[in-house]
Amino acid sequence: MRDAGDGHVTDPGWIARFMDHCAPPPAAPPSWRRDLADFNEELRSRFALQVGDGRIFGWQIRHSVAAHFAVTRAEITGASRLARCVWPRQVAMYLCVRFAGLSCRQTGALFGGRDHGTVRHAVDRIAARIAIDPAFAETIGALVAACREVTEDR
Repeated sequence: MRDAGDGHVTDPGWIARFMDHCAPPPAAPPSWRRDLADFNEELRSRFALQVGDGRIFGWQIRHSVAAHFAVTRAEITGASRLARCVWPRQVAMYLCVRFAGLSCRQTGALFGGRDHGTVRHAVDRIAARIAIDPAFAETIGALVAACREVTEDR
């Protein structure tokens, strides 16, 4: 404390103490950020592809079907109505619904934003062909096995 000479006593550190007193406490990150980080980590751990996991993902199906039918992945998801593109696309949609567990709406979104009715038609058409053609049923089995072996990035 100092005497200012006019009868008043001053404290040179009062401003710093006052600012420390008035300053808000350090803010913790908002709870929604922590919740979101925990949620993202849970998603990563739940859906991580592990060797021998047995799950099949849409990108694996597109890759395997494109390789089997000698078309590009872009042709499978594209708008072409050529038979050489439509049949592999329908096979891939069937595999996504039956083996990857995707809904018709999710599968349609995966294949260029197609309507769920289009996907339902593809699934029904492939299922009918499997019922009457044992060789085609074996082809589908081979494609499922090939999908499980695909490990490269999308």
